[in-house]
Amino acid sequence: MPYKDKEKKREHNRRLYASHKELGICIKCKSPAAEGHTKCQKHLLNHNMYTRRNRQKHRELGLCQKCSSPAVGGVYCAEHWYLHQRKMREYCNRNSEVLKNKNYERYKRMMEEGRCRDCGVKLIEGEWIMCMGCRCLHYER
Repeated sequence: MPYKDKEKKREHNRRLYASHKELGICIKCKSPAAEGHTKCQKHLLNHNMYTRRNRQKHRELGLCQKCSSPAVGGVYCAEHWYLHQRKMREYCNRNSEVLKNKNYERYKRMMEEGRCRDCGVKLIEGEWIMCMGCRCLHYER
């Protein structure tokens, strides 16, 4: 249904999206949507591949992954880096106990299995907590 008025087209797309979401069908095609998503498995994979390629291209060109402006010492521009840091700080403050317990459980499991606490490789005899590779990286910091 071609619309000449952009606002009418936008409203039509919003209604279509809402109805597909409510019915549990893919918003791109009419296949059943994947559990907890608005797209089918095929379109989820396509979107993931597109996003990965786009992020990789931005990384290679030194652009922000959010807005394509020049990145400042990483993957974000100054504005998005600040927003990311603030978001992560809020998340960590909100979930500090959960994160501590989760990290401790992982650490305990790694120790019981005789694995490196950082990368999870099986430790060889004489190594304790970290493998030699992670230990070298740790002491270089």
